[in-house]
Amino acid sequence: MLGIGTIGLLVLPIIVEKFLRKIKMVRPNFQGKEIPVGFGLFPILWSVPLFIALGFLKREEQHIYSCFAILIGGMGLLGFIDDRWGDRTSTGLRGHFKRFIDGEITTGFVKAAGGIALSICVFRYSLDQNWSTSIVSGTIVALSANMLNLLDLRPGRASGSFLTVSFLLTAVMVFRHHIIIQLVLLLVPVIVLHERDSRARAMMGDTGSNSLGAALGLAATLLFPSWLAHGIMLSVLIALHLVAEKISFTKVIAANPFLSRMDKLFGIR
Repeated sequence: MLGIGTIGLLVLPIIVEKFLRKIKMVRPNFQGKEIPVGFGLFPILWSVPLFIALGFLKREEQHIYSCFAILIGGMGLLGFIDDRWGDRTSTGLRGHFKRFIDGEITTGFVKAAGGIALSICVFRYSLDQNWSTSIVSGTIVALSANMLNLLDLRPGRASGSFLTVSFLLTAVMVFRHHIIIQLVLLLVPVIVLHERDSRARAMMGDTGSNSLGAALGLAATLLFPSWLAHGIMLSVLIALHLVAEKISFTKVIAANPFLSRMDKLFGIR
């Protein structure tokens, strides 16, 4: 399995790039060069089959592997639909829900509503949580997915943020939790993805930000299962989304010396 995974890290990025170019999923980067969008498909194709295989090998943890596989695959598919067919005339959750109220269903609305429904169902049926817990946990995962999407405006920012938070969660999990292996396995392809994303050679797109953000949300809710922790996470995510509707995160980052320095470490500017 180690050998197959290593080969996948070398071969899959090439296959994914050729596939995206063939179906004309390319956009100009800040330099005006046409690059693939939706390159977040690579970590999905690498990790989901691995999680499924490991779930069969480690029956006692199969439900955890299944949750990661379902969320990463399902949220990635919703993101890919938006990358492929989204019209980009509406931005933010408010814009998509406003158009839905006006009678128009956008791919962004499908991604948001589908992501919330999928996340809640994973907690309710795969982890056998009660409905109230599932709704809170599922909302945290869905908002985490959209949060990473909001950061995906500059080369390497979203993938770099994922790596940073993942390393922090992994450090905590070493001492406190058994799900460290799932996040570590996801870190491996994202490091490869970040190399291209940070150099503006490919865009991870909603395909990547939706799936990876959901994985972070899932890891966080499993690592900190208390109602207090979930309440804090949900409140912070809601507050950040409300702020994002009014204030540009890019401007906030540029105005803060520490955040600006970190942002430049994530990719070329």
